Amino acid sequence: MDLGGGLFVCGDHRDTPSIQGAMASGARTARAVLRRLRPDSATSA
Repeated sequence: MDLGGGLFVCGDHRDTPSIQGAMASGARTARAVLRRLRPDSATSA
C-alpha cells in the first residue's frame, strides 16, 4: 500500500493473517513500488 511521500506498507495485517496473506500483500506493495519508480510511458512517447 502506498502511503504517499515514498512510504509503503505491507504485511499479513493488510490481507489475511497467514504466510499467504503476507506474500500477497508483499506482491501488491512491490507492484506499487515499481509503478512509482517507472516513468510514465504515456508521457514519454
